[in-house]
Amino acid sequence: MTLANRTGISGVRARRVTTTALVAAACALSVERAHAEPFTLVVMPDTQSEATNTPQLKFPAITQWIVDNRAARNIRFVAHVGDLVNWDTPFSNPPHFQYVNASAAMEKLDRAAIPYAIAVGNHDTAAVGGVNPDGTPCYCGGSAGPGNTHINVRNTSVLNQFFPLTRFAARAGQYEPNKMDNTYHLFTAGGLDWLVLSTELDPRPGALAWFNQVVSSHPNHNVIYVTHNYLAPSGNLAGGVGYGDLAPQAIWDGLIKLHPNIRFVLSGHLTQTALRQTAGNSGQTVYQVLTDYQDDGNGWLRTLEIDPAVGTVKSQVYSPYLRQYKSSSTEQFTLTNVRFVPRATTDAPNIARGKPTTASSTENTTLTAASATDGNTATRWSSAFSDPQWIRVDLGQTYAINRVTLNWETAYGRAYQLQTSSNGSTWTTLYSTASGDGKTDDLTVNGTGRYLRVYGTARGTQWGYSLWELSVNGTAVAADTVSCDGNAAPAGNLSFAVFGFAGAVLLWTRRRAA
Repeated sequence: MTLANRTGISGVRARRVTTTALVAAACALSVERAHAEPFTLVVMPDTQSEATNTPQLKFPAITQWIVDNRAARNIRFVAHVGDLVNWDTPFSNPPHFQYVNASAAMEKLDRAAIPYAIAVGNHDTAAVGGVNPDGTPCYCGGSAGPGNTHINVRNTSVLNQFFPLTRFAARAGQYEPNKMDNTYHLFTAGGLDWLVLSTELDPRPGALAWFNQVVSSHPNHNVIYVTHNYLAPSGNLAGGVGYGDLAPQAIWDGLIKLHPNIRFVLSGHLTQTALRQTAGNSGQTVYQVLTDYQDDGNGWLRTLEIDPAVGTVKSQVYSPYLRQYKSSSTEQFTLTNVRFVPRATTDAPNIARGKPTTASSTENTTLTAASATDGNTATRWSSAFSDPQWIRVDLGQTYAINRVTLNWETAYGRAYQLQTSSNGSTWTTLYSTASGDGKTDDLTVNGTGRYLRVYGTARGTQWGYSLWELSVNGTAVAADTVSCDGNAAPAGNLSFAVFGFAGAVLLWTRRRAA
């Protein structure tokens, strides 16, 4: 059967064939959806205008819509990109009325137990508020307040008064005690683990170091970096605000591009929308999204419907107050071929340990290939001092491989690929880098094969390639099964039916004994 014209299928067609004949078709149609149910992440852009409205209609409309659509859209988390309010008003009636409005609107999420995070915007700090002619604060507008704005931008005492750490249900840690300015939040959705890193405006170097520690300690979490100032309407990185610390370029260079599990960056601050897709050091795509309607103020929100089973993210921008959608290319779009980080396998055995291992060369007779898979970190393999070189392990049967750990000696691979094969001759690349830095590479991968090979094309030193240990984790795939992204299907015959354009049904029947 061919699926070359499947986009033109009408009516119902069904065929009964063996499982191996339908591997490509089944994977292409992504029919295996178990444990990867689509879910929605809601992005709340700058609400500084909505917080000033009297009567309060637009801000509460946003959070009420989230509550009302929680079940239908499987909303699992809400990320606010900062500028919760426009400025503080300590002497208003009631005092701090904008924070009172914002707190009441967000309380709808509290009562519904919908987790959220709020990045710190410049308008959420003492750096903004206006100044009288005599230099005293007027609390009358969104311009700079009196005093040293670089110092004042870290004064978030009012924000923390209304939004203490206890309001953030999914919070797992914070940079400073009793402050919500830099926090991380954990949740599980779509069969995956997620980490939301919510930050202060143009973060301090100490905060950046903490961000790196948090992300590094959660290698199997898909990380969403939520900050106020990051992306410009042009789609390029924005400049610094001038009174913060580290500009977006420094955050990209010092954090985002370094970690293979950072998937999204969400920001506001600059009016308009933008989308940027950039590869990090490990080849992973980082999806960076700007959403800001501060000059509109009609209660817009962005929904990101994430479907891990098919690797898509669908964006829509909607105003519950106006009951209208926006439709520009940076507001309504679908990302495809998104690769997510699979969940960690608890206490997974090293399936490469003690398995037959060969290499393209050895430096001498004691530094053998088998020393890299003997489970002893005091022994190692080392190659000849030339490129390319490889080391290969025969796992003994087909595995769905989800993790590979390379413990390099001083001589390491700067450029190399991880490859799998079913027969030891035809190879598929699971991972590739040209910027390896040695030490330990703990890599999340997604593929199937009996053989795994590390193929080095550029050494990091004048010596060869040397590994103390090559560790592989995965689950066995029984004979005569298919595997789509590591999820094995049962053995047997397969009925495959296509219904119109929408989907497919796979029905396995037990194979009779010969």
